[in-house]
Amino acid sequence: MNNFFKILLKSSTWTLLTTFVGLLQVWISMALNCFTSIKISYGSIISNGSLLFFVAAIVTTITIDFYFSKIDLPKLTLGIMFCFFPIIILCITVAMIIISFCNENYRIIDLENMTKVEYAIIFMTLLYAISGKYIVYDGENKKDS
Repeated sequence: MNNFFKILLKSSTWTLLTTFVGLLQVWISMALNCFTSIKISYGSIISNGSLLFFVAAIVTTITIDFYFSKIDLPKLTLGIMFCFFPIIILCITVAMIIISFCNENYRIIDLENMTKVEYAIIFMTLLYAISGKYIVYDGENKKDS
């Protein structure tokens, strides 16, 4: 059980550090809004799709990490975690990016609804990052033992 928490802490740390650096645009925008007279709309961060590119990079990174780790997993786990889930997240992400770019010109979707979908995608990605990195770290730990 101690090993479980050690690996969970390692995968959570990876996710938090990656999120901190990957969402630097958001943190800078928050700082500018708080400490200067420069006001940046969070809606523009959502509507331009930059958060979605971050999500796509995270999902792809974890899937590639798994591929190169060469750990053995049950077929069901392999199929869900490293095929189905990444494809679902990436398809929704690509659709949202296309909608974001079209929305800037044609205003076809409500920003509030788009924000809700992006939050859901980001939450799914964070769960995927922690669990995916956990599986990779655990598999590598078992290989080394």
